[in-house]
Amino acid sequence: MELLVSIGTRFTQFTVPVGEARLRADVRALRIALERRTTNAFLVPARRLHDLLVAPMQSLLTASHVNTLVFVPDGVLRTIPPAALHDGTKFLIERFAIAVVPGLRLVDPQPLSKVARKTLAAGLSVSRDGYAPLPNVAVELNALQDLRHGRTLLNGAFLRANLAHALEDDGTSVLHIASHGSFGADPSLSFVLAYDGEIRMDELEDII
Repeated sequence: MELLVSIGTRFTQFTVPVGEARLRADVRALRIALERRTTNAFLVPARRLHDLLVAPMQSLLTASHVNTLVFVPDGVLRTIPPAALHDGTKFLIERFAIAVVPGLRLVDPQPLSKVARKTLAAGLSVSRDGYAPLPNVAVELNALQDLRHGRTLLNGAFLRANLAHALEDDGTSVLHIASHGSFGADPSLSFVLAYDGEIRMDELEDII
């Protein structure tokens, strides 16, 4: 496995001696254990994956005084939350601010201004197009709106046209989407699911 680490304008490559079968097994074990959450069994694969994904670059992160990690996962690594990785003492989220993006080509990151921002939250809690329901989405969006006091598009209101109109009319500067999705290096093959179908990343970029 190859880890590519970008800090500023410098790229550093780390080669980790782990085969695909072992990596997939550890990822699957963490995913299943996190979904069940009846015990702390998830800590075992969380530690193994931390040793594979973070430990090799730890000295570089320390020397560079890094406090935020932005993950661009590939393959099976897209199915687990990096925040849950554990070094034996702390979760990764306890040591770093963490973000996950679907691909380096999808966005041109810019800092958000510190002025008041309007938030638009959209999501699906019901089953659509063969995808399973996500019952906690409604709770998530309600909690977000309690904090940000923005607009919510939930289930039947989360239509592609409604999303476009809301972004255009409200002057929204923060968009939060809670739904099914598929993300890869190619934006044309990546999407998030709205009530009336898939929103491809190219379409979402045009809307934004």
